[in-house]
Amino acid sequence: MTGRAVAVVGGGGLGREIRDYLADAGCDFAGFIDDNAAVADRLGGVADASTLDVDVLLGVGSVEARLSLIARLGTGVTYVALIHPTAVVSPSAQIGAGALVGPFCMVGPGAQLGNHSILNVNCMIGHDGVLGDAAVVSPHVVLAGGSTIGAGCFLGSSSVIFQGVSVGAQSVVSAGSMVSKDVPAESFVAGNPARSMPRQRIA
Repeated sequence: MTGRAVAVVGGGGLGREIRDYLADAGCDFAGFIDDNAAVADRLGGVADASTLDVDVLLGVGSVEARLSLIARLGTGVTYVALIHPTAVVSPSAQIGAGALVGPFCMVGPGAQLGNHSILNVNCMIGHDGVLGDAAVVSPHVVLAGGSTIGAGCFLGSSSVIFQGVSVGAQSVVSAGSMVSKDVPAESFVAGNPARSMPRQRIA
């Protein structure tokens, strides 16, 4: 954190949760950046972000929306990572710019969280695990040691990625899935054990 107040991009459900997390962490909440003028505590739209004296954190859970907002915001904003005070993060872990580590998460030694990635409530990433840029991990997910999640992946709630397993970029893992084998990029997998399914769109 730079000491400036933090603006959350997106005033929906996840954005409002992040507002509470900022308070838990003792950070000043500046307001929401959202193109919807009806959003409460709105500072302005996305086009106004670079003119505001704030740090920025994305508050949308859709991978597609996150990537779109990153492109629209450009280089004129300063992103900060947020680690909830109840999370346990190894000193040797690497946390990227704009990453979110939610309440009651565990980040193991040597783990790497990419820029704008999300570990939602009660998630863990084991030792030497890798979470790619803008990847979204839903609540209660376990990423075992040495697993690798590619950029832009979406992992549904309570899914488990086994030790050393890789999930290719822009893949979707359905909620509750047990992933014991490597997953190619741009796949959709579901089940126990997880199997490839026709691609589905998850917002």
